[in-house]
Amino acid sequence: MRHNILNFTYPIKNIQLIIENRFLSAISANGIAAMILAYITYPYIEKEFLIIWLGVHFFILISRILLSTKIKKLITINQEQKVHFYFKIIIFLALFSALLHSFIIWLAFLNGIPSLYLFMLSIISITLSAGSISTTVTIFNVYVAFILLSMIPLIVLMLYHGGETFNIFASILVIFTAVIIKTGYKQYLILENIFTFKETFKTIYEKSHDAIILIKDKQLHNCNPATLEMFQFNSKEEFLNAHILEYMPKYQYDGSSSQKKILKMVYIALKDGHNSFEWLYKKKDGTLFWCDVVLTKIVIDGEILIHGVYRDINKKKELQKEQEMFQELLKNQVAQEVEKNRKKDKMMVQQSRLAQMGEMISMIAHQWRQPLSAISAASGSIQIKAKREKLTNNKALELSEKISQYAQHLSITIDDFRNFFKENKTKEKSTLEELVTSTLNIVNLSLKSKNITLTTQFDAPQNIETYVNEFKQVLLNIIKNAEDVLIERKVEHPKITIKTSKNKLTISDNAGGVDEKNIHKIFEPYFSTKTKKDGTGLGLYMSKTIIEEHCGGKLSVTNSEVGAEFKIQI
Repeated sequence: MRHNILNFTYPIKNIQLIIENRFLSAISANGIAAMILAYITYPYIEKEFLIIWLGVHFFILISRILLSTKIKKLITINQEQKVHFYFKIIIFLALFSALLHSFIIWLAFLNGIPSLYLFMLSIISITLSAGSISTTVTIFNVYVAFILLSMIPLIVLMLYHGGETFNIFASILVIFTAVIIKTGYKQYLILENIFTFKETFKTIYEKSHDAIILIKDKQLHNCNPATLEMFQFNSKEEFLNAHILEYMPKYQYDGSSSQKKILKMVYIALKDGHNSFEWLYKKKDGTLFWCDVVLTKIVIDGEILIHGVYRDINKKKELQKEQEMFQELLKNQVAQEVEKNRKKDKMMVQQSRLAQMGEMISMIAHQWRQPLSAISAASGSIQIKAKREKLTNNKALELSEKISQYAQHLSITIDDFRNFFKENKTKEKSTLEELVTSTLNIVNLSLKSKNITLTTQFDAPQNIETYVNEFKQVLLNIIKNAEDVLIERKVEHPKITIKTSKNKLTISDNAGGVDEKNIHKIFEPYFSTKTKKDGTGLGLYMSKTIIEEHCGGKLSVTNSEVGAEFKIQI
């Protein structure tokens, strides 16, 4: 058992609860019950003895009431030692009352009281025992002592009287005694749990570092010491009686009325059972500060209250503000760096374009050399034949037609190069085969002039949507890089192979591949493996940027058994 029967030092809270029922307990046992017992036993007991017996009861009645009043006052001034002393006297008087009841019943039995009256006296004793649950159960050992002093003499009397009816009644009283003690113990545990909960709540309430305010009927009802410290009020009365605008600003941060909005928050807590929000409050000196507020609907002693917990989050708000300022600063710095990188990328693109344009001029020279030679030869033939007067009309027409064809070829070549560098802002539909073929029209003669074998294998007839000219610039850059490394390494039987399949394009050569220590750097800006002075190190960097950032694909490089292999995944 959780309660020590032999312990006679009781918690003040338990004593206080019994004292609250002092009038009910004393009047029931020493007033009403005593007079009923005296009335029933009057014909069977001497009058003088009954008067003395009733006098003792009335003395106990007055004593219990006076002592209870005295104890109540002592509790308010924290005189615990005296409280326990006087309470022990009350316990003695209550238990003595039980003995007096048993004594008068035994005396009436010995003086020949009828069995029916004896049963009536027993019922009164049983009623007092049952009623003690509500008056003495908070002190469990007192409760048990009162029950036993009331029931044991009665049970012994029934057995002593004898007879089947009285023996059965004695058995019933035994069962009743066990049941009522067990019931009282359960009631005692319930009350102890309530006391424990109240003590825990009181401890949390008084010792909490957070401000706690109880709200009743939309008015401040109570507060803990932390509340006074937080709001800088001198006393609880001063805070509870203050006008609402003394501890919060007239308007909240969002411009809403504090008085109207706080009533709305309390209403939500009453309706939903809880409500949490951030609120701007004001100290007594006018300093504003932020609080994290949690309102919870609770019931204490049958009254509906709002339990509010207020935590100062002013430092948190300041940190949030600093963090927002830092994020804004960081955002601006990132924007500046992005702009710098954009300008840097633009400059790189320009450098890459200039480098490619230099290569283009070289390729234009290759493209134009043969038709210009043919035009020069046709022009020379016309001149010689004219001087010798052997230029016939047919010959003149034939030679002029050739010159016209060569000139048209030159015009087409110029258009090809001009379109190649034209910027296109929108994606266009094309096939990988068309893109490769268009690029090879520009570089083909350059490859042939250097005896580089070009092999193509197309297996991707479906359309793709991409930035056509940018994609062709990437192809041209990879093919030219392959051409340069084949010439630089003086590869016998130089060869470039281009394959397409679905949405993948592969360009490979047989120049021996990229050095493994450099292969992870090959797409970095300004990194170049070329030994010639005009290598900028931007071509592959820009190619990767175009494919992966503009066209939404992937550009990678690996080494095969014979050379480098570039893969474009669209």
